[in-house]
Amino acid sequence: MITAIVRYQPARKFSVEEAAQMMRSGAENMFKGVPGLHGKQFCYDAETGQGLSVYLWESREVAEGFFSEAFIDNFRSMLGCTPEIEYWPTMAFVDNRNGEVLPA
Repeated sequence: MITAIVRYQPARKFSVEEAAQMMRSGAENMFKGVPGLHGKQFCYDAETGQGLSVYLWESREVAEGFFSEAFIDNFRSMLGCTPEIEYWPTMAFVDNRNGEVLPA
């Protein structure tokens, strides 16, 4: 497994309500059911206007395939900024909903 951390600074600040609505819509329409994506967290600081997303992917190859030039171009057109993407090897994952600790 691989964790991808995506940091971004949108061209404008959003209210908490605006950001939450956009993120819920994105979760439902863009990320739900994506093959190889185990989970995604949407984070936003309304005070600084910074966004952060944390993804847990099956593999780096799957993650890099998702974060294509088309994805980056769409991101830029929607938020007016280019995201910074970091990849971190996932050593273990605690799933408290299922009471499991999963190896990578």
